[in-house]
Amino acid sequence: MEKKILALLFLLILIPAIYAITIKDTLKPKESIVLRDKNVTLISTTDDSIKVCVNGELAIVSKSSRTVNGVFINIISSSNREARLELSYSCTNCVCDESCDNTICLNECETDLDCIDGNRSTIDKCVSIPKICVHEPIKPGEKETAEEEVIPISLPSNQQIQQINEKEQVLIEEISQKQDMLIMTTIIASIVIVILVLIVLIKKR
Repeated sequence: MEKKILALLFLLILIPAIYAITIKDTLKPKESIVLRDKNVTLISTTDDSIKVCVNGELAIVSKSSRTVNGVFINIISSSNREARLELSYSCTNCVCDESCDNTICLNECETDLDCIDGNRSTIDKCVSIPKICVHEPIKPGEKETAEEEVIPISLPSNQQIQQINEKEQVLIEEISQKQDMLIMTTIIASIVIVILVLIVLIKKR
């Protein structure tokens, strides 16, 4: 009985080891390594940390180790050019499918607007897979079209400002004249009413 229990415990200890995998490898930026159903891509590296993508999940790993999307990542050494990593992973479903795609982590842009560099002599585009910014020189035949797309913003000239001021002045004078006429009409109507009232009172006496 004791032997059966020991054998069972041994199997329980051995099963995770069967599914576990640990490897050491050196990667340069944009290089990848596949651990069964996990795709590990090194995005960038420095002396202090690395940026990795594991099945579409982006993460920064410092000198201390870290688990990213189920993969244990330990930095053995790193520089601006490459990183030597120790990767450990235990899988239950060891099939690499579309979930292993790390393209989303490699995209430099999403739309053309993300690539604008402020240089009017180039056409800025977000193209390819993974998406990257491309700055194409404007050809002579395309220059006019590119410039037509830019809406110029210009300030009014002094002459235009003077014309606007003159129109405003004329409008103000017209309004003032109408106000004066309204006041005069009101005064005359009030005088007429007072006179009529006086006439009525005189006749009653």
